[in-house]
Amino acid sequence: MKSPVIPKSRATAAAVALAAIAATSLSSLPARAASSTATVNVSASVNSQCNVVTSSLTMGFGTVDVLATGSAASNPTLRVQCNKGATVGLTANNGLNASGTQKRMKNASNTDVLAYSILQATGAGFSTCPATIAAGAELAATSMDVSSLWSATGGPRDITLCGLLETPQADASPGSYGDTVVVTVTY
Repeated sequence: MKSPVIPKSRATAAAVALAAIAATSLSSLPARAASSTATVNVSASVNSQCNVVTSSLTMGFGTVDVLATGSAASNPTLRVQCNKGATVGLTANNGLNASGTQKRMKNASNTDVLAYSILQATGAGFSTCPATIAAGAELAATSMDVSSLWSATGGPRDITLCGLLETPQADASPGSYGDTVVVTVTY
């Protein structure tokens, strides 16, 4: 009589037993021939957005000859960044020393004033300044629409602020004159 075949090691016996269990388990799983799907709706909304990149500007007219007929100009640029398609307006208050809607700088030593204007820049890039003060050209509390700067692409843009001080203003005494104007970007 022949003796039965006995595995030479316990590891071989364990491997044979695991293979038999795996074959039995796999044969009891159903075949997957069908599927089902779900739809995921993804959404977001974007509003007009802007940031004033240049938060402090200086409009310096230099030393002004208040007896001569003429003008002094100062044209700093305000850098604003907006997203594409933003609806953007620009306004300016009348400063700290205004008389009605006329902006005025005040002498640091007394109550004398120098009248000046901040005018709306024109042209496609809002960078061309007028040489004289015309009716309706003042950048004031009424919003100046600058949306066209962001109609094609978003990003930073420079907007020129057109400062103009017309002379003569013979009632201005010697000294340093100053004012503070708040420019607001609305979107």
